[in-house]
Amino acid sequence: MFKQRKDQVTNKGIDYLFTKRYLDFDVIEKFKLCYCDEYGDFITRGVDNYLDFTMPKIDPRFYDSAIFPIFDLYGKVIGVSARSLSDTNDLKYINTVYTKGRHLYGLNLTWYDCLQKRKVYVVEGNVDVVRMYQAGVKNVVGMLGSTLSVTQLAVLSRFVDEVIFVPDGDKAGAKFLERVAIGTPNRKSLTSKHTNLNLRFSLIKLPEGLDPDSFLNDHTAEDLFKLEEPVTSDLFITYHKKLGGKTDEW
Repeated sequence: MFKQRKDQVTNKGIDYLFTKRYLDFDVIEKFKLCYCDEYGDFITRGVDNYLDFTMPKIDPRFYDSAIFPIFDLYGKVIGVSARSLSDTNDLKYINTVYTKGRHLYGLNLTWYDCLQKRKVYVVEGNVDVVRMYQAGVKNVVGMLGSTLSVTQLAVLSRFVDEVIFVPDGDKAGAKFLERVAIGTPNRKSLTSKHTNLNLRFSLIKLPEGLDPDSFLNDHTAEDLFKLEEPVTSDLFITYHKKLGGKTDEW
């Protein structure tokens, strides 16, 4: 596992997570991140031994990848998300099969902080979760997909009163807001259809082209908090236009 290899700076997985993603070893171990080498054997030493997780046959697609184990709320590994480090692999991100709409990345570690603070920051990527956690924002989860489901919102409502969306500053982030938080005249948003959950919703609007991971390269968590504002239709229109999206339906 990574802690045993701190001195091996030539390890490709270490280089990616520690040097390129600016993750420290404590948070790498906290989230049980590891590396599957070009022969497919490191995943069993990095994951199986201290996650109690087995894969009968290593899928060659996971070779030469940074591995992000996916846990359910109770700490059981339900799947794996991988970031390919190979120059020859056309697929950047690879996942095993699991029910994304029922789980949230990192909630097994962050549920208590969510409960204590009664609010949660929802981000798109797994690396975004780990970087925010490392920056001290420990009430954070990842969507494990391109949007949130009713089930995921219901799970969050057990711990929090407020959900703060932190979408990437791109068109995909604007589309996420449309589906989940804003809606259109012809389609209600997910949040407005399920007001029985008694959740409040806010938004952190990142600068164009940035996600939480890249934002934290040059800013602090306090800088992130300053960007928070309530979710409104007017806000979405401004945000969407800035990113070059179509707003004719409005």
